[in-house]
Amino acid sequence: SPLPASGADTPEAGPFRLHIQAAEGSHADAGAPAAQVSLAHADGVSTWPLQGTLARALLPDPLPADLSCSASPALVQTAEAWLGRPVAVLTAPERLLQAATSAWNLRQFDLAPRHRGAARLRAALQQLRGPAWAPVRWGVAGLVAAHLIGLNAWAWQQRAELQARRDTVLTLMRTTHPQVRAILDAPLQMRRENETLRAAAGRAGDTDLEPMLQAAASAWPESVLLQTLKFENQQLSLGAPALGDADVQRLRGALAASGWQVDGSAGLVTLRRSAAGAAR
Repeated sequence: SPLPASGADTPEAGPFRLHIQAAEGSHADAGAPAAQVSLAHADGVSTWPLQGTLARALLPDPLPADLSCSASPALVQTAEAWLGRPVAVLTAPERLLQAATSAWNLRQFDLAPRHRGAARLRAALQQLRGPAWAPVRWGVAGLVAAHLIGLNAWAWQQRAELQARRDTVLTLMRTTHPQVRAILDAPLQMRRENETLRAAAGRAGDTDLEPMLQAAASAWPESVLLQTLKFENQQLSLGAPALGDADVQRLRGALAASGWQVDGSAGLVTLRRSAAGAAR
């Protein structure tokens, strides 16, 4: 009897499949077992007895070109004589495996799955694990492996470039200041050694009073009279009651490009070397 295909997981359940097997309740030791025909098609599955004149009439006429014929081992000769064509031998376990890996799902009514989304996901995962998707799985695995190898190669190249820069800085430090024995922070130690050499040579540095006065004088408003001046802890404090907030903003904008930091408000400002300017 035909069964509707409304429970199928996919719109197409595959090609026509015809299988001849022993009918339920028949035994080979009682003579030739009674046979039945199962035909899977787009509208469902039809099963009917092989004996009788109606069996041939129930087959599609003409037979579909993609019809796949099989039979259980005990009924291979009977199936070939009835169909007039060779059939594949399909044991009961192989038939169950074929049914399990197919796209059919005939559970309906009370047996229908309650979680359609989860069932579809499981069916999709089962299909992906099938042999037909093996090339795709290998391709995805190869793509992931290629990306991992590429990332590792890029990381190794970046580490090598960073190490080369560190070696260059260390070589410059040892060449310029051979008196330094232990190098822990080459840029900081080099800056300190340069400051020591500058002080020993009597040259003014960026954090000395003279460069700060020159910087402040280059941007100081001409109409504002300076009244107080204080220099300590590498910063210069300038006091002028006539200095307004607009003058402080102009002073800050003019000196920021040179690496100076101006703090304070109207009447009093403090000038110091900014962190970006000190690193130059």
